[in-house]
Amino acid sequence: MRKYRVGTGVKLDLARATEATHSREAVKVYVERVDELVRTGGNQAYEEAVKLIRHIASLRDGREQSTHVAALKESAMPASTIS
Repeated sequence: MRKYRVGTGVKLDLARATEATHSREAVKVYVERVDELVRTGGNQAYEEAVKLIRHIASLRDGREQSTHVAALKESAMPASTIS
């Protein structure tokens, strides 16, 4: 993935398929997607972002997750969407 340009769908599929063995790489892909969704805006994008944020929480430690969520709360994502 790092060496070749691939679409978002392919990256997400690969992240899902390998997250058990390569969780750090999967988290990077998911965070990239969350950032993309936040930039896009709108209820549907925010709903998808929240689902990914919750999933990411199961793949990394609480401190990293808290830092990421705090940064999102300061960004364009409405605070009421993130819990």
